[in-house]
Amino acid sequence: MNSNTGLKIGPPRSREQTRLIRQYAKLKKRKVYKTTTVDYNEERDDESNSDDTGDRSRTVTDDLSRSRKLHTPKIDTIAKAIQEREQMLKRREDERIDRFKQAESRRLDREKRERERKETAKKLRKKTSRGQPIMKYQMEHLLKKIERTVGNKNS
Repeated sequence: MNSNTGLKIGPPRSREQTRLIRQYAKLKKRKVYKTTTVDYNEERDDESNSDDTGDRSRTVTDDLSRSRKLHTPKIDTIAKAIQEREQMLKRREDERIDRFKQAESRRLDREKRERERKETAKKLRKKTSRGQPIMKYQMEHLLKKIERTVGNKNS
């Protein structure tokens, strides 16, 4: 959380974002105004003693809003920055989920290969009652090897 602005958008990554955050904080501070009426006729009477009867009273907030239009950034830029940040966080979350799925599939493949190796080794270790290897399993293993090499050459 940024201590200057109270926003929960994390540390700024560029000068532009920092500028936008500062401008937003200033806008937040200026948000509350008390409306007071200033009678310009009284000020003019004090200054020049002329009889001007026109209604020249305005509010302070009118003056501030006119001057603020020239100096304040559009709220759209701040909203756009916040929206870009949210999109970036969503993209990072999607990438994290994709990495997790890929890691899970690699883990399952590894477990499958390990299971197959153990089964093959177990079959190849089997012996007859006189201690000779069982040829059936030896021949199957050699046949699988040959099929794999032939399959790789054709691909």
